[in-house]
Amino acid sequence: MTTPKIQGVGHTTVAKKALVSACSAITAQALGVSTGCVRTSLFDDRGKLGIAVSVDYPLPRLDLLAADTAYLSGLQGNLFAALARARADILARASYLCGAEIGAVDLKLEGITDPQKEVRVR
Repeated sequence: MTTPKIQGVGHTTVAKKALVSACSAITAQALGVSTGCVRTSLFDDRGKLGIAVSVDYPLPRLDLLAADTAYLSGLQGNLFAALARARADILARASYLCGAEIGAVDLKLEGITDPQKEVRVR
């Protein structure tokens, strides 16, 4: 695929809201949650784009979690391992889609949501 030649002069501006929306969608997909469970803000990380994300994570009740081996195997480890994999995915995909050098990706688990309302963790 070739890039079309742009004739003339001008500027291309990407609004902060567009970057926030893109990072929220990337995070939601990486964690298997809806975008309504994700709150994203951006910050300057020593000249790089920093992403701060707060998320409500889908987990079943603890008594059901112990009995649900399929859910546990879907995590491919514990919750912290799943979040670490998601952070790496967010960093790579945000860098590619936003065209920016990403610095820190701060991922904060703020709450638990009902997994039956969410997509299963990949």
